[in-house]
Amino acid sequence: MTAMLFPIISDVEHGERLGAPMVTWDELREMAASNVFTIGNHTYDLHWRKNDEEGKEAMIGTYNKAGRLLTTEKRYDMIYNDLVKAETIYKEKTGLDMAKAISYPYGAYNEIVLHVVKDLGYEIGFTTENGYHVLGTQTNLLEVKRYGISYRNTVEKLLHTIEKSEALANEKYAQRNMRVMSLYDRYEQELRLTVSAI
Repeated sequence: MTAMLFPIISDVEHGERLGAPMVTWDELREMAASNVFTIGNHTYDLHWRKNDEEGKEAMIGTYNKAGRLLTTEKRYDMIYNDLVKAETIYKEKTGLDMAKAISYPYGAYNEIVLHVVKDLGYEIGFTTENGYHVLGTQTNLLEVKRYGISYRNTVEKLLHTIEKSEALANEKYAQRNMRVMSLYDRYEQELRLTVSAI
């Protein structure tokens, strides 16, 4: 199995987040070199909410951290500069390029955020919307659903989530296989009619 890790770069620099220790630069280098982990962007310092209120996340809010109202253009610049700063510091500290992947802080994103990540060449963006994707059906890879896991989850809850997701995926694939068989049967029948007419 492989995994993606999305560290908040300012917290890596500080060594902690909300009193909990953060991954170190040496650990990030080791993980990235393992070919097991891919390191993506979780911003330099945009993982906060104004007055800690849901719906006022830095990525989509109308204020900067100092409380100043932002125009659309200034919000674009704030997000753009923050993501570039995260990539630049990661490269300076590890010697490696960060993957063109983002996990939106709190899952918050909007058209301005999508515009920024497209302009920066991001290839995939993870939301906090629960769900899975059937291979080959996801058209917008900047809005990928996922199942969130935190330190509050037990192993049993994780296994239950995986089993539930697997059951849903098997159901979807079964429907897809039935559609493919139906199309194949119709094609075969049309072919037989054509051959018998000759």
